[in-house]
Amino acid sequence: MKMRFYVDSDDDAARCRQSFEAHTPTVVCGCDAMTRRVNSYSGVVLAVEPAVSLGDHWRITIDTGDVSERSQRVGA
Repeated sequence: MKMRFYVDSDDDAARCRQSFEAHTPTVVCGCDAMTRRVNSYSGVVLAVEPAVSLGDHWRITIDTGDVSERSQRVGA
């Protein structure tokens, strides 16, 4: 399932970029785009985009599907 959320930390954004570039799973905390609550997300990052209207924030799109199943398919 695709989820969108925001991060405001340079370190979190860098980790998300690494996940995006390497197609590897990561875990990151961010602000839910719908509820504005902080949640933990795990999966493979699909996009890291600057959220210009929010200042120094990044909008992250992550695939939260079954990470272990995906890892097995990639390694096969």
